[in-house]
Amino acid sequence: MPTIKNALPLRCPSPRHFSLIALLLPLLLAFSASAGGCANGPKYTEMTLPPIPAGQGRIILFRDGFPLGFGIQPNVKLNGQTAGKSVPNNFFFVDRAPGPYKVTCLTEWQHDIDIDLSAQQTLYVQTHIAPGVVVGHVWPELVTPDKAAAVLKDCTYNGPPLPKPPTNSPAS
Repeated sequence: MPTIKNALPLRCPSPRHFSLIALLLPLLLAFSASAGGCANGPKYTEMTLPPIPAGQGRIILFRDGFPLGFGIQPNVKLNGQTAGKSVPNNFFFVDRAPGPYKVTCLTEWQHDIDIDLSAQQTLYVQTHIAPGVVVGHVWPELVTPDKAAAVLKDCTYNGPPLPKPPTNSPAS
């Protein structure tokens, strides 16, 4: 019968280990729930985006639900200004004046792309994640409307509150 040399004997965890588990388990569960990319906003397919303001264009930024790196949610910047966060299964949009924009994501490395926005145009930027040395790398990619639609159907809105549509109240 084979033997294992230098093996440590199995023993029951001490009460101290149970206390540590009891302390860390709620924190782990809370982190798992928050890192899952959940948002309270509506699904992309259940909402109507407001019209693009005159003289502006729209950039829709989104991330799929790839299970790697749910806790990695860096800011997405446009020309150095924070526009939102790259959150799994979520999207947001910004309306901006026409012109060139640098879309940047920063974790342990900075990744960016240059885009050129025209008036009344909608551009779609998908953020992706890949393993890194310490944390995942998130990088932006300009994608076609068809590719965006395939991913956005599963995404939830995580941008600022949208104005409520006007209600038609009966005349008094």
